Amino acid sequence: MFTKVSEDEKEITLISILCETDFVARTDEFVNLGKSLVGPLSESLPETNTAKPFPEDTASTVKEKVTDAVAKMGENIQFGDYSKFVLKNAGKFYFYIHHNQKIGVALELGSDKIDEKLDKLGKDICLHIAAFSPEFVTPSEIPEETLKRERDIYIDQMKDTKKPEAVLSKIVEGKIEKFYEDKCLLNQKFALDTEKNNFFND
Repeated sequence: MFTKVSEDEKEITLISILCETDFVARTDEFVNLGKSLVGPLSESLPETNTAKPFPEDTASTVKEKVTDAVAKMGENIQFGDYSKFVLKNAGKFYFYIHHNQKIGVALELGSDKIDEKLDKLGKDICLHIAAFSPEFVTPSEIPEETLKRERDIYIDQMKDTKKPEAVLSKIVEGKIEKFYEDKCLLNQKFALDTEKNNFFND
């Protein structure tokens, strides 16, 4: 995973560049290749609101460079997904790339005031997302069909327990609350301090 922030800090691009083995992925040659590609490629990539497959026409613009790298490293190199976000209101982008280069997080925080406290919050949230991989920000974002599927699974798991329906209903809703804690950013315990309910608690 490689990232590029524009000079005016209004755009951020994350690009997944794949090779076949962890050994090659850790080499300076591969890392330097990724760093050299992400800047030029970010300029021509369209904005997204989520991860998208890397467009073939954009990949073709660096085909010769990638082909040369494949010949030198002896492994196939391909583009995976990418994301590109553009800051449209007051605020700032933050990002985190894990040391294994396999996990990348980009975050936009809206604020009229950029200071050390906001910078720390942005960095902490990125680290948290990389560690806990939330799929949603709040429970309200979860599609109803997803919640129905989860409830059906829990009900099926307890169909032979012979508990009263009212008791089963409470158990199911308790499991749904645990599902929120697992999947929703604002319901998760803070990764850097699990004694906190979430990272907004002082």
